[in-house]
Amino acid sequence: MGLLGSIVAGAAGQMLGGGNKANLINMVLGMVQGQQGGGGLGALVQQFTQAGFGQQAQSWVSTGANLPISPDDMTKVFGQGQMQQFGQQMGGNSQEAASGLSSLLPEIINQLTPQGNVTEGSQFDGLLGVLKSRLLGG
Repeated sequence: MGLLGSIVAGAAGQMLGGGNKANLINMVLGMVQGQQGGGGLGALVQQFTQAGFGQQAQSWVSTGANLPISPDDMTKVFGQGQMQQFGQQMGGNSQEAASGLSSLLPEIINQLTPQGNVTEGSQFDGLLGVLKSRLLGG
């Protein structure tokens, strides 16, 4: 696992057990691919903007430093009901989901936008494949 995988997996591992970590990583990767009922990375960034956290989301996309987002703010973006579903998906609860998402989602978005803009299509799929391979070992 490369440096990126170590950083992201380490952040997840601080909060979660092994199985939950893999579930959380798969869930986050599904979110940026649009498999969690959204429209992919662009729609996800737009969701943060509409919820009042556009500055944070743009910092994750840009080439500069990432602004943090708290677990409580993550719940504001997705709503309590969706956060409970995320918790169930990852084998935990809504607080664990919010905490995990607040750590992992900014870093994953950052890694998927190396040029400082949201890209979809084959280039994005290639980056996503590399990231998934590093994080999950396959």
